[in-house]
This record gives sequence, structure tokens and C-alpha cells, in this order.
Amino acid sequence: MIRVTLAIAAALGVLAALLALAGVPLRDVAVSFVEGTTGWIPDRGEFVGWQPVSEVLRRATPLLLTGLAVQIALQAGSFNIGAEGQLRVGGLVAAWACLSLGLTGPLGIVVATILGAAAGLLWAAPAAWIRAFRGGHEVISTIMLNYVAVFATEFVVSGPMQERPGGEPTTAVIPEAASLSAITFGGGFVLYPALLVGIGLAILARLWLNRTPPGFEHRLVGANPSAAAYAGVKTKWVSLRALLLSGAVAGVAGALHLLGQERRYSIGFSPGYGFDSLGVALLAGGHPLGVLPAALLFAAIEQGAVRAQVAIGLPKEISFVIQGLLLLLVAYVRWRRRSTL
Repeated sequence: MIRVTLAIAAALGVLAALLALAGVPLRDVAVSFVEGTTGWIPDRGEFVGWQPVSEVLRRATPLLLTGLAVQIALQAGSFNIGAEGQLRVGGLVAAWACLSLGLTGPLGIVVATILGAAAGLLWAAPAAWIRAFRGGHEVISTIMLNYVAVFATEFVVSGPMQERPGGEPTTAVIPEAASLSAITFGGGFVLYPALLVGIGLAILARLWLNRTPPGFEHRLVGANPSAAAYAGVKTKWVSLRALLLSGAVAGVAGALHLLGQERRYSIGFSPGYGFDSLGVALLAGGHPLGVLPAALLFAAIEQGAVRAQVAIGLPKEISFVIQGLLLLLVAYVRWRRRSTL
């Protein structure tokens, strides 16, 4: 944890140097980021409300779930680059379930989420089978499936499930009774139930990986496949299960994003949560619970960058630079740690 904190500090130092060389006022950048993520205005010593914090939590919710999906695969030595596609098909299937099957109420939300998980699992299945039984690298197959998912879902919302023929490529809005509505507290603080679901799943993943025989096999295959095979572990089935579970969790992310935030499926359903989840999972290391602070950090960086663009004209794409520097330095710190063992 200390090493990661030092890596974050180093990333901020490098960023500050780059911004200073570009003539950007560092103080204004810092103030914008603080205001945009906490609601606190340092210059005036004033708290403007909980809306910025709520926005960070909103952005963090899909990152948490998709990051957990990628993390589960990583624990078994597999790289699920297909979380974006699995999230999209999970969201579309959840929308179809609510609109076509008439699912409403708590039971309907649960069923729609399960169907979204099943869609994500099935979308990951070809890559999982190729990885386990044909030796094909899952990075290539999951990337390809991302493109298939994007174009397939765009086709569906531009045709069979389009709300109005000739109109915007989007489905109809799901009924209010089928939505996972946000909880609003005093002061404008908003909490999304999907965030709580994500935290619960992260805890379950942690317990499963560390307290059950299948979880031990999962980690053993990720740490040393040859030793796992020598110990009698069915490594092919573990690899298959890892990618299927990863796809299912990504499908849950899509379903909950649809039910809780979007309420309809459109071409812009995901701005790239599945791709950002790779950075979240890598930052979390080998700890499922570490996905939560990693997701919050990524969300805060993105939200702070949006505020900096509005306040001082700094391009919001600076968030990509910060995230990239952060991941690069964290990877270096971990590499140094392993090389000294």
C-alpha cells in the first residue's frame, strides 16, 4: 500500500512538472480538481454541496464492477479485455427483459440482472473455450468480441429494439418500476444501489478466492499453472471458469448500469468503462477489495478533469495522461519489488 501511495505521489509530481513546462498554473489545476471531486472550494473556504462527490460515486460504480470482472480473470492468469463488450450485451439484454418481458419490481430487477449476467457469460464463452481447449490467447479473442458486441448492439438499437423507426438509435425507457433508482439524502448526496452491489460482490470474491478450495485452485493456476497441474488441478477448467465468471460479472455491470443510471440502451451506453476497467484491475493488484479504491481514484481523476476543463480550459483528456502515468509508475514499483525478492 505504501508503495502504491508513493507511485501516486510520483505520478502527480511528473504531471506537475509537465504542466509547469506547458505554462499551466498548477494552483488553479489543483483547486479545480479539489472542487470537482469534493465540493470544497479552497479559495473561499466554502462547501458547495455533495453533488461532486455523488458524481464521483456515479462514475465509479460501473468501473468497480467491470474492474472486478477483469480482476477475477487476472487472478487465474487470464486477461479479459472483453469487459466492454460483455457490459454492453448485459445492458442490452436487461433492457430487452424489462421492455419485452414486462419485468418490474424487486423480482424483475433481480431477474433482469441475472439475464444480464448470463448474457455476459455467454459472450465470454467463445474466448474462454478457445483459451482453455485450443490454446488461443484470450486477449485477441476478447478484443475481437468487443467489436462484434459494439456493432451487434448498435444494429439492434437501430432496428429491432429502436424506440421510434427513423429516430435516435435507442430503446424505449424502461418502466420506473423496473429501475434501480438512486437514493437521495440530505444536501444533495446521491447513492447508487449498484455501488453497494459491487462492494458486496467484491467481498464475496475475496472470500471465495481465499476461503474455498475452488478459489485456491483459481489463484494457484494464476500463480503457477505448471505447479497447479502437477498438484492435480484441472487447469483448463479453471481457466474456462475464470473467464466465464469474469464475463458474468461484466454482464451484471451492464445490467445494473442500465437499470440504475441509463434507463435505456443507446449507442452511447458506455463511454469505455470496460476499457478503463483494465487500469482499475491492474491498479488494484491481486486484491478484489482493492478494486473499490482504484475505481474511486479513476472516477475522481475523470471528474476532476471535467471540472478543470470548465474552470481553466484544461482539456479533460488530461485524465488519460494522469491514469497512464499512474499505471506506469505502479507497474514499475511492483516490478522492482518482485525483482528484489
